[in-house]
Amino acid sequence: MSRKRYLWPLLFIGTAGCIAAPHIAHAEGAYAVFQYSVRLKAFDRLPDAVAYARLWDHSRVVNLQTGDDEWDNYPSPVADLGYWVVQRGQRMDSAWTRDEAENKASRIPGSIVLNALTGTVVWRNSETAQPVTGTTPQPAAPPDDLSSRGSIPSPGKASGTPPSGGAAPAPAVPPPSRSGEGAGSGPVWRVPDRPAPYGPDYYQVQGGTLLHIFGTPGAPPRASVVIGPAPDFMKSGQVYVRDSSHRFYLRGPSGDQPVGSWEPPYETLDLRTPSKISGADIDNFIRTNHPESPMIGLGDVFVQAQRQYGVNAQYLAAHAILESGWGLSSIAVNKKNLFGYGAYDQDPYRSAATFASFEDSIRFIAYFVRNQYLEPGGRWFGGSPTLDGMNVHYATDPDWGEKIAALMERMRPYQPADYRGVAPLPAPAAVQAPPGPIVQPPEPTAGVSSPPGTPNAGSGQALIVRVDDALNVRSGPGTSFSVITRVPDRTILSPVTGAGGKPTLVNNWYHVRLSDGSDGWVYGDYVAPAPSA
Repeated sequence: MSRKRYLWPLLFIGTAGCIAAPHIAHAEGAYAVFQYSVRLKAFDRLPDAVAYARLWDHSRVVNLQTGDDEWDNYPSPVADLGYWVVQRGQRMDSAWTRDEAENKASRIPGSIVLNALTGTVVWRNSETAQPVTGTTPQPAAPPDDLSSRGSIPSPGKASGTPPSGGAAPAPAVPPPSRSGEGAGSGPVWRVPDRPAPYGPDYYQVQGGTLLHIFGTPGAPPRASVVIGPAPDFMKSGQVYVRDSSHRFYLRGPSGDQPVGSWEPPYETLDLRTPSKISGADIDNFIRTNHPESPMIGLGDVFVQAQRQYGVNAQYLAAHAILESGWGLSSIAVNKKNLFGYGAYDQDPYRSAATFASFEDSIRFIAYFVRNQYLEPGGRWFGGSPTLDGMNVHYATDPDWGEKIAALMERMRPYQPADYRGVAPLPAPAAVQAPPGPIVQPPEPTAGVSSPPGTPNAGSGQALIVRVDDALNVRSGPGTSFSVITRVPDRTILSPVTGAGGKPTLVNNWYHVRLSDGSDGWVYGDYVAPAPSA
């Protein structure tokens, strides 16, 4: 299959790639994002899959209908992927074609050829390797240190060359078989591997910088996130793992040894405190990384939202970058929605809310986050007004807060003096609430497909409820109003119309009439135009 390669610097180290032009999704197929052989997530639309794939190093988007690669995020133009020649855990060479890799490996005793995309061994040096049959290891065959599942080399054997711009393979250590106390005098593994796609993972220091690496020590990394300056107790050349309480352990043959506790300072920052970053700083950061981003020029809007709604501007910009793929996702382009607001995993594009402008999206999310996530009385307050607190309810990705903190660190490195003695900004008054999502989307950008049908604000078309179980009907347009009843999925509702026959709509809340003649309000994200009879 053919692949197009383009240079496109991204959030994570060693990443490159882009999409040449807006691509309309094939009507008959969905798209899945893979890292090597691990499937991460599926999407109905190619732009959404690409926006998600940009967050993961060495990823690709596969058309599930045809099996073709539509886009990839491989290092380019250096041939670090394709096929690797490996000798006892050390990558000796690489090539794009299997024939070329086999030719190189034939001159290296005890070597193998590894498909870097899938992690499978596709060829062994016939002079030293013996065929493997069944599941019993062959005693006469010297170990090649990398199985078809990418298991790790023996301790002290790994010193492979890192992928261009990427993380170096870490020293190999035995994998944990279980957490808790070991049997007898065996090693104690305190941190079990996380399940895919969030694990296995580990941490490593390179050049004084801490990296969060996704993969198995000693094998090619699947992805890596630049966290920032490493704490003093962590040293280069070692493998570290971390538990959910941010305690780090040195992983070695004898097990996991505690070395210290640490968390990136931006993860524990009170997001109600103001950043000293300027709008020009934000714009320059975006321009440097993605000169084609439509977010360039919005820097002052983030700073204004900080001042008006009491939410750190640096966080807001990093959050928007992460969720929208630098403003280039179809949800951002078509729906002016930079934060994926309302984009639920089951159908992210269709469920995502639409805003009148990027500016409205920023202001609404600043107001929404401050009141619902950062205030102790907020509906989704997670125990602290920090990224750690937000990660409790905001995202299923356990590393969501870490990724935003990493972007904030790159945007403006953390300086204690920036926040020392700085009080949280006041919460906005209710009367300061900004415009919320709208129902009628703006005109789509040329070359980009228009969003799926959303309720038409210009007509009194009936609405159908689209939820998993039942939808709350409230006495007013907001969650602060009481629930008067609940209606099941696929209930038909009649909008209460106002002047000109248009539905009454307040901040994406519909005024509707129920079958018993009573009326109430339902949120627009959970209804759709009812099909014609």
